[in-house]
Amino acid sequence: MTSLSPRWLAILALLAGCSADGFFDDAGAPIDAGAGDLDAMGPGRPGFGGLLADPDRSAEFAGEDPDVPPRADDSLDGSFRATCYDGVDNDGSGAIDCAAAECQTLAACCLGQPDCAAPRPAVVTLPDFACGEAELEACLSAHAPRLFGSPAPFLDEGGLAAGGDTAYDSGLLLGEPVDLVTDRVRIEATFDHTPCADVCLESVAVGFTEQPDLGDQAHVEAGVALQLAAGRNRMHLLVAGRVMHAFELTGPTDERWFLELTPDGRVLAGSPSHGVAESTFTPQTSMTLVVWGHSRNPSGGMPTTEERARLTSLSVSREACEMPASWRSARSLPIFDGTTPLQDAPAHLGAVVAEGSVWLGYRLDDNVVRVLREDVEGFATVDAPRLPEWGAAWRAFDLAVDGAGQLHAFGIVHGVDGGASVVEYVREDGAWSPPPTTARDVGVTTLGTSLSVLFHQGHAIVATADPASGVHVWVRAPGESFFQPVGDLAPKSVGARGVSLSVHGGAYLAHATMARATREHVVLFASDELLAWRAVEGEVLGETELETLGVRSLSVVPATDGMGRGWLRGFYIGKRGARELISEVRRPSAPDARFGGER
Repeated sequence: MTSLSPRWLAILALLAGCSADGFFDDAGAPIDAGAGDLDAMGPGRPGFGGLLADPDRSAEFAGEDPDVPPRADDSLDGSFRATCYDGVDNDGSGAIDCAAAECQTLAACCLGQPDCAAPRPAVVTLPDFACGEAELEACLSAHAPRLFGSPAPFLDEGGLAAGGDTAYDSGLLLGEPVDLVTDRVRIEATFDHTPCADVCLESVAVGFTEQPDLGDQAHVEAGVALQLAAGRNRMHLLVAGRVMHAFELTGPTDERWFLELTPDGRVLAGSPSHGVAESTFTPQTSMTLVVWGHSRNPSGGMPTTEERARLTSLSVSREACEMPASWRSARSLPIFDGTTPLQDAPAHLGAVVAEGSVWLGYRLDDNVVRVLREDVEGFATVDAPRLPEWGAAWRAFDLAVDGAGQLHAFGIVHGVDGGASVVEYVREDGAWSPPPTTARDVGVTTLGTSLSVLFHQGHAIVATADPASGVHVWVRAPGESFFQPVGDLAPKSVGARGVSLSVHGGAYLAHATMARATREHVVLFASDELLAWRAVEGEVLGETELETLGVRSLSVVPATDGMGRGWLRGFYIGKRGARELISEVRRPSAPDARFGGER
């Protein structure tokens, strides 16, 4: 058996909870997180051992998963984990960064990866259509069939045949709409057909359409589908109504075919004896499974034994992916001060969940910070912390909730002496603690123009954004008053105008506001332990249905959709013409997603 290095023993000790504050030195010994040489902290600095977002998930990375061997060169100081995000094939395997097997247990690698998914209930499972004397709708009642076309589709000797004529399609819609922007879907089907002696109509297809309903005179507009065209003795891969690949049918007629769709727009289709074809499509948030086609027996009065095309089995499975750019359903937030509507446009915004409600906090101007609490009508102002007497102006402001559910407020305050300090308030019994009587150094030195605070595993984590130097991170251990510098997200975070921290799906998320010319947008950085950070490719929020001139300051909190699936709510400032307003977007989430071997 391979022996573990001292660093691995330190990791396993952390996972077992053997250190109160989770910090270790290179020899594996616990250290006092509130003491030591501050210049020696951070990535590549031996004093800070990292703070895992999800120790249970990180156990997979530490080698407890039998399919992923331990890495003797890994440690929580981020030195090996950083090689998962450096754009280099470090081990010569041909796999770069998150494509490498040893990186795929990192939660940060799962974001935006269509191969990292979590199982969800099947859309359809129909091993056959042998329903005896039952009518078609009764036979498929578990899948909420909606028949369309006239003549209608019909059961034909254990198969499903379409009844479409020369003018219109006939078929049925099955199940609830599927979100192909976030879901990975696989259709498996078997068909039966008799090649036509001459030109004929016989066809049957299965795929997805954006059409929610179809009537008696219907034309299916499939986004992507498999189509058995008996008249041509071919299986077609259809994308946006066009034939992207044609398989000449050979071999057994009952062969199982598949169609696989991924959230990044990839399409794979084929069968064991016909190979695989690839294409691309445009995923949509609401697409419905559809089976349709044509028949020379449009009455459906009797089975046909010649020149027919039937679907004989169908299964549709899906898995949910964590797609960080899948925000949708933008809406302006109704904000009130008493009964007076507000149209605030702060530079930065923070959101948290406390006492069963969403709270928003932001700096409005040098003298005013606002705290809002969600109610049935929108968001209403509540009392906010006061500026200290020694303070000349608020520079930044944010809210955070500790492990006990208590609400905290943090601010960067400019003093009358020209200096700046981080101040902290606690809300108890519906009131904020008094402002600090004096300014004091708490260790946060690169203050920048934006502040975000997160409590996790008893630690307080602070991130600030400075356009000149990027995003910087500090950690305060339980029982301590001083923040230790962890490191920064540079160089890719240079230019950041703001940042918001959260924890989701086993990773720390840092949503940072960047700018291209005058248009602001939000990008995402992710880390498992606050040390090695992955820059998730592309904008995660650049414009919405409401805002086309840019967005900034996305702050994220968890939610549910009322049907058991997790969602994230994102609060931000959007620009519409000359106006800027506080708005909200939502997206599905899959915190339990894993790469193929881990699902």
